[in-house]
Amino acid sequence: MANYYGIIYLSYRSLKLKIIDLKKMTTLETVVADIPPTVAKNHVFTQELDTIIRGLHGFKQILKETGVTSFKMWANGQLLEPMTAAYLGEQIFTQTGLTIHWLNENQLIYLKAIGVLESLDEQIISDPSFYLLNFGSSSITISKFAEQTFHTNWNFTLDEQLNHEVISSSTNTTANAIEILDDIIGSDLISFRNQFPFLDAGHTLIVQDANFLNRIFLDKKGVKFAKLSSKKFLNIYEKVLYSPNQYLEEKYHIPLSEQTNLVARLILLKRIIALTKVKKIYLTSISAMTGLALAEGIQAHLLKRNYDSMIVSAAQYLAARYDVDLNHCHNVIHNALHLFDQTQKIHHLGHDERLLLELAGYLSDIGNFIGHTDHFNHSAYIITASKLLGLSQTQIQIIAEVARLYNLQTSRQQINERLAQIPPTTGLIIAKLVAILRLAGALDAAFEQKVAKTSISLKPDTLIVTAYSTDDLTLEKWTFNRSANLFTTVFGIRPQLKQRMIVKNESEK
Repeated sequence: MANYYGIIYLSYRSLKLKIIDLKKMTTLETVVADIPPTVAKNHVFTQELDTIIRGLHGFKQILKETGVTSFKMWANGQLLEPMTAAYLGEQIFTQTGLTIHWLNENQLIYLKAIGVLESLDEQIISDPSFYLLNFGSSSITISKFAEQTFHTNWNFTLDEQLNHEVISSSTNTTANAIEILDDIIGSDLISFRNQFPFLDAGHTLIVQDANFLNRIFLDKKGVKFAKLSSKKFLNIYEKVLYSPNQYLEEKYHIPLSEQTNLVARLILLKRIIALTKVKKIYLTSISAMTGLALAEGIQAHLLKRNYDSMIVSAAQYLAARYDVDLNHCHNVIHNALHLFDQTQKIHHLGHDERLLLELAGYLSDIGNFIGHTDHFNHSAYIITASKLLGLSQTQIQIIAEVARLYNLQTSRQQINERLAQIPPTTGLIIAKLVAILRLAGALDAAFEQKVAKTSISLKPDTLIVTAYSTDDLTLEKWTFNRSANLFTTVFGIRPQLKQRMIVKNESEK
C-alpha cells in the first residue's frame, strides 16, 4: 500500500478520514465523525474537543488496521484566533500525537478550486469559461475561469448579525424581511460589480459547499456533480424563504440557529445567477480534501500536475489593480527566476520559495499606488491585508517582508533589525529572496527592459552576471553594484555585472 495516504480533515461540521491512492486519485475508504455545530464562533472546536479526540483515536486505529503509515491532519482555521488554534493544536497533539496543519481562507479556496478542476466532467467543461462559487465558513468567493484557466476571484462577506436582526425584527412581516434582506445583499453586490470582470452570458456556474442544496440534489454516493435547473432552484428557494421555521426544521432538518444564514445565502446565490446570466448551474460535492490529496500527490512526485499558475494569476490581477508596470515585473521576475535556478547550490531553497520569489516580483511595487514616498512599506501593508490565493500566513509574511526590504535605501542594520523580529528560519528565507530580487531589479533599473537576456556563471567567490544589451547600462551597473552588497552579506559571494554588446537580431535568437 505504498501509494495509499491518510488524509484527516477537521471542519466545523465534521471530522473526516479518507484513505486515498495518491497515484490514481481513488478513495479506498471514507470515515466521518459528525460534530454538532457551535453557535458561538469563539468556542469553535473547544466545546467538542472530547468528541474530536475520540474520533482521532478511532482514525488512527483504522489506519493501523489498513496498513497505512503515511498520513497527515489538517483543520479549517478560518474562524479561530491564532492563539486559540495553537492551544487546540497543542491539546490534540498531547492526546493523540497528531500535528494539526491549520488552513486559512486563502488556502481552502485554492484547495477546493484545484479539486474541482481535477474532477471536471466533459459535460461541464464543454463551456470554455465558468464561475466557481464557494460558500466558505467566513466568506463567499466567486472565481472566474476562462479556457479552464484561473483568472481571478472576488470575496463577499454576509453580515450575519445584520441578517439576523432583519429577519427576527418583530416590526417586519416575513415577506418584508425577505425583501429588505434581498435589497441589502443586492446593493452590496452592485457596489462590487465593477471590481469583478463578469463574463458574457451563456456560461456555467459551479456551486461548491452549498451543503443544504447538496443534501437535496446531490445525495448519491460517489456523485461529484449534479445539474441544478432554474425551476428546481426557484422551487426550493421559495420553500425555504417563506416556510415557517418549524417546517424547515422538520422537513429539511435545518436548526433554527442556521436558518437565517441559509436564507441569506440562497438570496445571494439567486442574485449571482442573475448577475452572471449563466445558463447552466451545477452543484459539486468536491471538498478541500480532494485538493489536499492532489497537493500531497504532487509533492510526492506521484502526480504530474502544476496549479501554481492559479496563484500567480491572482498575484498578477492584484498587481494590475494597483497599476503596477507589468512589463517591468515580467522582466524582473524572468531575471530573478534565472538567478534563483542558477544559484541553487548556494541558497538551498526549493519550489515553494521559488514561487514566493515570483509573487514578490509582481507585488513589491504595489505600494506606489498609495504614494512613492515609503512605498515599500505601503507594499508590505497591502500584501499583508490582501487575501493571496493558496498562501499560508507565513508565506504572505515572507512576500510582504521581501517587498519591504527590496528598497535599496534600507541599510544592512535596518534589515537585521527587521529580521530580528521574525523567526530565524523564516528570516533567512526572506534575506535570500531579497538579495536575489534586488539583483534582478537592478537589471531593469530604468524600467526600459534594456537587457535582452542574461547568462550566469557561479564561481567559488564570485557570481558573474553577463547582460546582453545594445543600450547604455550605466544606471543598471550602478544599481547592480549597490544591490550586490546584500547578496555578498547573505551568501559570501560577490556579484559582478558584465555587459556584452549584441546586435538586435542576436538578442532575438
